Amino acid sequence: MTLQECITCNMILMSIADTNYIDATIPPSPEQVEDGLTDADMYVREAWALRKDFTPTPEHIERGLSDAEWIVREAWARRMDFTPTPEQIERGITDRNAQVRLTWVLRVDILFTLQQVRKGVQDEEWTIRAAMAKRTDFTPTPDIIERGLLDENPTIRLIWSKRNDFTPTLEHIDIGLTDSYWEVRKAWAQRTDYTPQPRHIQKGISDASTAVVIAWLMRCDIEWTQEQMQLGLQHPDEHIRSAWEATLHRQNERHTKISKYANIESI
Repeated sequence: MTLQECITCNMILMSIADTNYIDATIPPSPEQVEDGLTDADMYVREAWALRKDFTPTPEHIERGLSDAEWIVREAWARRMDFTPTPEQIERGITDRNAQVRLTWVLRVDILFTLQQVRKGVQDEEWTIRAAMAKRTDFTPTPDIIERGLLDENPTIRLIWSKRNDFTPTLEHIDIGLTDSYWEVRKAWAQRTDYTPQPRHIQKGISDASTAVVIAWLMRCDIEWTQEQMQLGLQHPDEHIRSAWEATLHRQNERHTKISKYANIESI
């Protein structure tokens, strides 16, 4: 929206206010609602679409959701006082305007079909792909998971890396641990729903990111070798050395407890 459009919009809204059309203390009549929703100016139609002091009819809703101007369609998509039809949902998530599509994907009262989910995760706009990836009301299929883990946008790859509603395959793990974005590699280092292979561990503690290395050292399901410990304690990064020291302490404590319990059982 240009500066001139913003000025025009504000002038229109002020004009409406001056005539008491948006005075919350004066409920609009059906005639006023109809006049507002069919006004020739899109900003007036948008203002009326956003009003909460009237109950829209199915005709109002359908007309608003199919308005020629995207700001009006988006305003109606934001209303939560009606249940959209399957046709309206489909039209919304395939709207030619990205902001309208995003508003529909962000609605929490809609359960999308698997086909609609696929449309969302494949949308050309990354914000829409991210919004769909954050939804937890669908079970992702293998193709949807792979699409998310290989997305060109690192933020979306990170969202999928943190989802815990799928069991990662070895291919997923390899993709995640070799991602170009350190936050994604860190997320996979922190996942506890898989058993890392020796090559995963070695690559992890050799990572260029300090945060990734420390994430690996924080895992409690890895038995570190003496060689790994010695190399870690000589690491040039003081933060990583400190992490190795803490890891060595935890592992020694664990071994001590195991030995103690073993001795008790042998008595």
